[in-house]
Amino acid sequence: MKVYCYINKGIDKLNCDDRVLVNNSILAEGFFETELSFEQRKMFAVADGVGGNKSGYYAAALAAVAMSEANMPTDLSLESIERHIIEENQKIESLEYCIY
Repeated sequence: MKVYCYINKGIDKLNCDDRVLVNNSILAEGFFETELSFEQRKMFAVADGVGGNKSGYYAAALAAVAMSEANMPTDLSLESIERHIIEENQKIESLEYCIY
């Protein structure tokens, strides 16, 4: 299975706030290509940094890291993914300032 990904910061943006997870690789910007065997477990996620919002890039990075740390394959239930997202969202909401 071939996997391709292209991440772009967009027009009139200084940085790319988005992150893409392909298995254990977290991508921040540019073109990515890999080949995965059919036997290999696969995890893909897109974390939209919602450019311009307080610490959007940080939120996207935390979400991607949380998903990459899920214990594959036994920890991929909907409940587990939801729990990871809620926990990381609580960390993001506790930020008192924008990190740039």
